[in-house]
Amino acid sequence: MIEANNPVVIGEKEISKWKKGIETLLTRYSYRNTPCSLPNLMMEVDPKEEFILTPIEADTYMAVRDGMQVFRTLYDMLSEKTGMQTKIAYAKDQDADPEVAKLRDFNNSYAMYAASLYISKRAGDVLRKHGLEGVKETRDMSFARLSTNKKVEPFIMDSLAPIYAAIFKHKETAPVRSETIDVVPKLDNILGIKKPLDAQSGMGATEKKGEPFFANSADFLIYVQGLFQKYAEIAKTVKGKYSELDTEVEKYQFKIMDDAVVLFGYDDKSLSKVGVKTDKKSFQPMRPDELVGNKNAKRKIVRIAERLALYDPVQQMNPMLELGGLPWTVLSDGIPGTGKSSLYRVLMTLVDELSQKVGIPYQIITVDQSIKDEFYGKTAKILNERLAVANDPSLIAIGIFDDLDLLVSNRDSAQGADNDITNILMQYLDGVFTVRRGNIVNFAASNKPTGLDDALRNRMNERLLIDGPVSAEDFADMLHLKLGKMMKLGLLKMENGGGYTPFATQDVKKEDGSWTAENVASYVTDKFSSAKYKNVSVLEFGKFMEELKKQNPKISGRSGTAIFEAIKQRAADFDIPKIWFDDRKVYFEKPYLEKVKLVQSLYKPIDRQVLIEEAQRYADSEARYTNNDKEKAIQDMIENHDRATEAKTRLEQREGSGKKD
Repeated sequence: MIEANNPVVIGEKEISKWKKGIETLLTRYSYRNTPCSLPNLMMEVDPKEEFILTPIEADTYMAVRDGMQVFRTLYDMLSEKTGMQTKIAYAKDQDADPEVAKLRDFNNSYAMYAASLYISKRAGDVLRKHGLEGVKETRDMSFARLSTNKKVEPFIMDSLAPIYAAIFKHKETAPVRSETIDVVPKLDNILGIKKPLDAQSGMGATEKKGEPFFANSADFLIYVQGLFQKYAEIAKTVKGKYSELDTEVEKYQFKIMDDAVVLFGYDDKSLSKVGVKTDKKSFQPMRPDELVGNKNAKRKIVRIAERLALYDPVQQMNPMLELGGLPWTVLSDGIPGTGKSSLYRVLMTLVDELSQKVGIPYQIITVDQSIKDEFYGKTAKILNERLAVANDPSLIAIGIFDDLDLLVSNRDSAQGADNDITNILMQYLDGVFTVRRGNIVNFAASNKPTGLDDALRNRMNERLLIDGPVSAEDFADMLHLKLGKMMKLGLLKMENGGGYTPFATQDVKKEDGSWTAENVASYVTDKFSSAKYKNVSVLEFGKFMEELKKQNPKISGRSGTAIFEAIKQRAADFDIPKIWFDDRKVYFEKPYLEKVKLVQSLYKPIDRQVLIEEAQRYADSEARYTNNDKEKAIQDMIENHDRATEAKTRLEQREGSGKKD
């Protein structure tokens, strides 16, 4: 054991020495001197897969196997620390020695407490991965017992017995299969099996009656989780039983399997998994037509939500990625109060609705200053925990990085946790192991994009300017939204004014799927409308990019990628047909390749000059960031100078007034 007050790490390296022994025990669990393999038995659980383990079954087996390795590792540590190994070595009869019995009871209990927490949490991760988070075991677990007075291997075998017994119960009640079963009679009643199984005649000889004990492999996993949750509850009752031994664990911090479980004595300090499925209660829903201004941003948000919902969880790919038009990252910037938070509420509302329509679970990943922790290293862990959701191919997700300029620093000035955050985010957004499936879109909000590290900002492919309400009609529409009820009740009487019709200038999606405003996806600029760029060649485009790089050396290959993604967006200037969501047969029940064809039929040809327009738009965006930052720095210097001058003047006036007195 490591010295007190230091963490005791139990990871892959520490448990590896017990892997072979535990797997031997699991795969040669003896029934009437006949070896019985848990993974082979588990193949009986899911009626659809008779000869292979399903993904859930494989994850369940590994959770139990690794959990038993954790138990064995911690038991060995405790045996050394509490002196049990020495006691056994000198005991005349270890089975009759009361001191050995006490130590065995304590060590078995605490090690099983930790292992049971680990297995139940690991099971929860698997359930979450398959969209079954929150499903609880409803079977009565009062049969569960822990024979903590036994030696370590018999204790492990007794602890696992209910799992084997449950599968045999399932085999008794499940549909007929051809193989025979050999069962230990003493296990027949562990789960309330009233009629002993006939080990000689075989289970497949006659047709069984009643419902199978397990509905499917997920139901089996839920049972295993419930069993080990009960074990954790039982094992923890040893606390206070031997106060002199409690001190041996209460002065340590046990960090188990990459902090899946963190124990301070008996206190579970594990970080809960972040990114839990969000429902409407978690945020204030907002419809697109409740948002004034931001025409381009609003339409883009709606399109992103609909395209995200096209994700195919079986193929683990979104057909939109075949030709482009669904961004991976979006940087939205604007002054405070222009509507960034409101746009995110609109996005979450739409994704919530579409998730229910298409039957794919979703999660919201939020990263803000709350992830920062005073303990070095913990900030990075919290951030990695949150970002881990993006690796789950069974769901769709939205990543929201709020006030990114306050969360991270430029690498030249970053220190400690800030530097960790910047590095983790850069690897997440565009690193060696970044996988893009089209099931997540990451949004970063910033009031000061130039405050970001250049490499981090350049990882944001899509640039979205949030300008809020800008016209007289926009502000008039805001008045109707905010004070409309007062006007209807006669508490405020105002005329609309000549030529003004409320909300006539807003971009709203109509019932048929079309929009009320003109096309806002185009970024045509007058200087690119000449014949000079209408027939631009590939090389001429390359030369244009070269000129942009001369003007701004920060234009890079990653900048080019962002430009090409924007060009794809121009070809993807379409809305998903409403009928696709109303009638699942039209799109969602089609094979993946047919989905791809349906999506590709929506794209529109683009003119060559679009390439020039998007390249210049990106360059203008970078220049705007630089100019804004430069202008702000100059303005700050002017204001500081003015304040200093004003202070000096007032001080001189005060001193002059004092002399007169």
